[in-house]
Amino acid sequence: MGLFETVTNAASTPIVPQDRFIFECVAIGEQPPYAPPGEQPKPGARPGIKWELALYFAGTGEPFYFQDEPYIFYQSTTANMQRGARAREYAEALLGRELGEGEQINPNDLIGKRGLGMIIHELSRNDKTKKVAKLVAPEPYREAVAARPAARSNNATAVMERPSAASVSADATDTDVDRALLIAAIEKKVKQAEKLQTRKHLDWLAMDLSALDADELEAIKASVQADIDAD
Repeated sequence: MGLFETVTNAASTPIVPQDRFIFECVAIGEQPPYAPPGEQPKPGARPGIKWELALYFAGTGEPFYFQDEPYIFYQSTTANMQRGARAREYAEALLGRELGEGEQINPNDLIGKRGLGMIIHELSRNDKTKKVAKLVAPEPYREAVAARPAARSNNATAVMERPSAASVSADATDTDVDRALLIAAIEKKVKQAEKLQTRKHLDWLAMDLSALDADELEAIKASVQADIDAD
């Protein structure tokens, strides 16, 4: 191999791989409004929020290391707390509950709390030659248990806690990432069905999503939602 690496036009790859992670909030601060190099922020631009997160692989609970040190993952969001806003989704995942109308969040209440989410790679909005890592589909984190209480589904299969099927390899394609996000969405709905004790929640808990294709996953997602709506 020569002094230089092989020339490539591919976008740079983020440090954190695409996978499902437990994230722990270690610090929160104000993020100055974005401005291109040498320019001032647009008039009226508001500061955002900078999230400092420790990452742990969801499958093993092992911390994510970079250069032999625990890695701190930075995410920037707006301060918007409307429904669907990323800051609100992060806060609700960390607190483990939905926020109420008019509620004011104290950042100190989020420090040390954990959530569960998916890291994906996407092109930077400000530099199309770079890919950035983004935390999406956040949800509350629950410590895994070896087995649930002795509950059984209609086919008498014991309901056991299993690892999430929503994980992807470091070289995952866009299709792989889309599939993992779909599985994460189904798992979130299944947890909602379990919480509500819907008529078919034990059946959903006993499912193995890992071998299903996209059409089958979409059908299951719709069925779980219908079970929730009928409750």
